[in-house]
Amino acid sequence: MLALVAGAVVCGVTGCGGGEKQSPPVTPPVENPRRAMSLAGRYEPNLILEKEDGFWPVAVRTIDQLRSSQTHTCLAEDAAAACVPAHLRDLPWTSGFADAYLNYPANAGDPDSEHATFVQALKSNAPGTAARMYYYVTGRDPERPVTLQYWFYYPFNYLPGRLFPGVTVNTDLHEGDIEGMSILLSAKDHHPVYVWMPRHRDEGERFAWSEGALQRKDAHPIGYIARGSHATYESCGHKYRTAQVPVFDDNFVPDDTFSCKLDASYELGETIPVLDLARTWWACWPGHLGDAPHNPFPLSELHADGPASPLYQQKFDLRSPQPCEGVDPPSPPEPGQELLADAETAKALGVGGGRLNELFRSCDDWWQRPPKGSYMAACDRATLEAFFESGLEDVGDQNLRIEGDPAARGPMVPAVYAASDPEGVETATIATDGVAHPEVFVAIRDKAKLRIARFPEFTLRPGQRLRMRRVSGERWLLVDLAHRGSKVAEAGVHETEAPTPPSAPSALVARRSGDSIELRFSGGKDPETTFVVYADTSRADLLDGGHAVGAVQSSPDGNYTLTVADPEGRFRYVRVVAFNEGALRASPVVPVADAP
Repeated sequence: MLALVAGAVVCGVTGCGGGEKQSPPVTPPVENPRRAMSLAGRYEPNLILEKEDGFWPVAVRTIDQLRSSQTHTCLAEDAAAACVPAHLRDLPWTSGFADAYLNYPANAGDPDSEHATFVQALKSNAPGTAARMYYYVTGRDPERPVTLQYWFYYPFNYLPGRLFPGVTVNTDLHEGDIEGMSILLSAKDHHPVYVWMPRHRDEGERFAWSEGALQRKDAHPIGYIARGSHATYESCGHKYRTAQVPVFDDNFVPDDTFSCKLDASYELGETIPVLDLARTWWACWPGHLGDAPHNPFPLSELHADGPASPLYQQKFDLRSPQPCEGVDPPSPPEPGQELLADAETAKALGVGGGRLNELFRSCDDWWQRPPKGSYMAACDRATLEAFFESGLEDVGDQNLRIEGDPAARGPMVPAVYAASDPEGVETATIATDGVAHPEVFVAIRDKAKLRIARFPEFTLRPGQRLRMRRVSGERWLLVDLAHRGSKVAEAGVHETEAPTPPSAPSALVARRSGDSIELRFSGGKDPETTFVVYADTSRADLLDGGHAVGAVQSSPDGNYTLTVADPEGRFRYVRVVAFNEGALRASPVVPVADAP
């Protein structure tokens, strides 16, 4: 079996990455009142890290300071090119090949060697030394929500996986590791509404700002950083990967972990300096910020490519934004500096960046897989659409909610609930102050096994109090506690494997017919896929979100027709978005053709 582990490092029960005995964590920088009042400082995350991890978020310019004997960081302009010594300021602005990469001086397959050069560069092994974060603000139209991205650069990534009792093997080794957390703010008041924690590939998780599962310190969301992989989670403990990738055999799955022992972690609080990503020279370089061997699967699961800049990781936005496209190169920063003096360049990069809107605007976005415990979402499509129409300013007076432990901190749209206990959803109660027409999604994880049920839309009235009952392994109910446990809704249950991202809908045809628009398109056949139609008066408005005007479930033949009411003739462009348990793909935008 070990012969298959090319480039991997086999470690003892504690894994790799810590190296020598570490000094105590450093004290975070002192509070900066002026920075704290800025948008980035106001909601800056608090990160909790394991002391034994060996790596923490620092400035990307640390790459310039890495040394191993007489070897420095070097740049290879493509996979076959020689690697020549280089600094960040030597990188071309937006030119060069996407296969280009920076190679650090240490052995890319050895976490301890990488850790040693990292400690030498910082001149300290105390966790938290010279800690930094990056922020990036996009979507500054006063009528639309604002996206506030935070990005964290770790010099090395290693994902410990259990090989056999007492021994772990590090997989997913790569130089440079860029993780993050983002917040969607309301359009006018800039109140936080939703939080996005991206992880690995398509394993990111959504949170409503007011839900109990999201830990906060005042206005600062708390993220727990998984050991070695540095994926961001809302709590400590064992986190089962939602897209599992066997590496050696069917029993090996590299899950994420974070110790819950009180003395095992330290905090990088909201006083850590945050740097404007849009003012960095390297942000628009299209290459990899770390060695990129471009290994094919399955070797890529063991030794992966270093990451691209966050500006090339805006995949959560279905517009496929290219924020650097067409932006003239500014003057490079001074030697030893990372930030540009040119404020106009930063402004241009912010305008073109990705926006989080489409991760939250459909009920189907919220049908997601918990990495631990249980999860429930109750979503009224009309209410969610109206909430987005208000710029996320007005939650309305419906107050559709899920009451349970952990308790929500206030109203939210949609209502979501998560618990670390697999039985938590069976103690939660769905209620409303106004008539609602929710769909309800429930997911219960028993270690690696995940069971899911989707309750179709039903009418919920004030005074009703619904609770879920698992009557069998194939059938779950929603019953009304206020009416002697009478059945309100029923759903079939299935145990899921790793999710399959939906196929992008294609061959979209939209033609006006009287007061309606007739649509025809093709798409996937996965029974868990939902297709939602969005329309608007212009292509630009549609790409910024549009109006949800219809939905259809997957069919066995993969061909779909849908009639959209448009009595005022206001919709001129349409597109279709496919959703499957948190992953989404979009069709091209097409104009509505007039009837002949």
